[in-house]
Amino acid sequence: MNVPDAYRVSVDEIVSFSQGYESTFIVSSGRPALEAAALLASQEAAGVIVADYGQSGEQYTLIGVVTAREILGLLVRDRDVWRHVMRVASGEISRPAPSLDRRDDLSGLFERMSAYGVGLALINDVRPKAVGLSAVLRYMAVKKPLRSILRNYLASDIRSGPEVLSVRIDQTVLESIHLMLNKGVRRLVVEDGRKILSDKSIIRFLFGSIQNMDCL
Repeated sequence: MNVPDAYRVSVDEIVSFSQGYESTFIVSSGRPALEAAALLASQEAAGVIVADYGQSGEQYTLIGVVTAREILGLLVRDRDVWRHVMRVASGEISRPAPSLDRRDDLSGLFERMSAYGVGLALINDVRPKAVGLSAVLRYMAVKKPLRSILRNYLASDIRSGPEVLSVRIDQTVLESIHLMLNKGVRRLVVEDGRKILSDKSIIRFLFGSIQNMDCL
């Protein structure tokens, strides 16, 4: 398949650009899932990397990544949510994510994200980094060669994804979480509210205050 030269830009350049928009956070596999949830709730991060370092502190083993979806899945498993989130280890709920080298290019990045069905990639470096799809799209929006390619496409050219789902404004947070998980979507349209309810917004709401956990 012929890949336009504009897509040959290195992952290294995208990583440098993305650091201005999102940060990389790492937890070890044995740390409570609550730590990953708190980071997702309070920081601009596409996901939290789960990695274990050796005794030297230099070599590491990538275990996976924890995103908002994994935290939502954890919230519906046990009625005692706080104790459950503190008891389960981050490594238990982490999911595999594409791993690339900084010398790989943008086309390879998209291919690996698509293959794994996740909107981020882990970059092998002295310290592993995560690059989310939102940061990649920001990069494409400011680079003229990539903008020129995107202008050739219409919204109708994009292959249809999951159906657009909505929730009533009086539905509970728990009902919304179940709908997201069952349908495999990250966002719901709130009827009459003209708003979007996302998995990240739920995480920020629930883990922003202990009292908000009562909503479950």
